[in-house]
Amino acid sequence: MKILLFLFSFSIYSFELKPFETDGCTFIIDKPIFSKKKSFKYCCFLHDISYWIGGSRDQRSRSDKELRRCIKNESNGFYGTIFYFGVRTGHLSPIKSRFKWGWGRSDDNFSVPTSFVLDKADEQFNRADVKNYLKTIYSKK
Repeated sequence: MKILLFLFSFSIYSFELKPFETDGCTFIIDKPIFSKKKSFKYCCFLHDISYWIGGSRDQRSRSDKELRRCIKNESNGFYGTIFYFGVRTGHLSPIKSRFKWGWGRSDDNFSVPTSFVLDKADEQFNRADVKNYLKTIYSKK
């Protein structure tokens, strides 16, 4: 009986973080039209990391606001606003990308990620810019 209980509890707490993937800026352009400004791909890459990890609704909101800020810095406020409202309304759309909030986690994608999850994500990239981005989204406010 103890062995069965142990196996059952282990299966409840097992965790998997799928390998990270990105498609750039999902369903939209990767750089400003008629402009020599930079690409938005870097901003979308960082945003995709937080969508891979998931977290609370507040953390999803922070991630979307950080996308807007990043794109505004790369081009202008117009594109930042378009992207921001695009991802916010995309949550309501019946057409879903496989890269929904928390897609990389095997547990509840709206639970706050544990330090184990964040460490696994950090290990995958091992980059200072990604580490700073993760702190921005996942630090307690």
